[in-house]
Amino acid sequence: MVGLVDFTEWNHRIGKPIYGCLGATALMKFVLQIDFDNRVVRLFSPNYDAHPDWGREFGFQGVGGVPAIMVRLSDGEYPFRLDTGFLGEDIAMPMVGFNRALASMRATPITDGALTFAGYTTVRYMRWPVFPALGWNYRNLILQDTEGNSGAFGLSFLSRHMITFDFPRYIFYAKAGLQFDRQSELDMSGLTIERVASHVVGTVTEGSPAYQAGIRDGDVILSVDGKAAKDWDICNLSAFLRSQDGREISVSFWRDGETQNVTFKLRRRL
Repeated sequence: MVGLVDFTEWNHRIGKPIYGCLGATALMKFVLQIDFDNRVVRLFSPNYDAHPDWGREFGFQGVGGVPAIMVRLSDGEYPFRLDTGFLGEDIAMPMVGFNRALASMRATPITDGALTFAGYTTVRYMRWPVFPALGWNYRNLILQDTEGNSGAFGLSFLSRHMITFDFPRYIFYAKAGLQFDRQSELDMSGLTIERVASHVVGTVTEGSPAYQAGIRDGDVILSVDGKAAKDWDICNLSAFLRSQDGREISVSFWRDGETQNVTFKLRRRL
């Protein structure tokens, strides 16, 4: 079945062309493999052969139309969706579990902006020293809270592996990739940028480096580090703003008919 969908708004928001979307019904008869190291997506016909080269094997179930596995934490089992469409931090935890983790570690979260396809929102974040999942212990992952009763392993977490979904057999495989041990970082600027109509608009977290430099909610961002804001795609800009603690960047913005230029240093906030 083929549906006609207008991706104009999505293209505008992220700054990259989207030509179509493969839905779950189109994939359920296949084995889908995403090799992040080589930037390759493979489709296989299902079979019953052993595949030790695909990594560790787990059964999965469907939660809200998304594959999910059960993960046992100290206070019980939680379903975690394997959600390549979740573009937040490493892991999203249900609010109840997130609050219990905060209490057990006596940690202090930070609240920061997050840009979703539904628009701008605020989310709480924390670091988890050791998170056991998929038979590995992951260190210093970034967790965010989320509504609902299930957690999510997002694209940032999944891209540490080569992942394979055997949809006909409800089996998920994970194999450690080259980025398995990479350090997770949260945005270091406090500046969240989104495209609104023909403008690129910033939302700023109070007390952050961008806020201290003088940028405020609703300022129209003209350029970031010498590159026109309209020429950045949101994914690359997000990666840049979390890229290096202490890096000095420049931002040009427009407010009340006047162009202003500021510089500030990125600062690790979590």
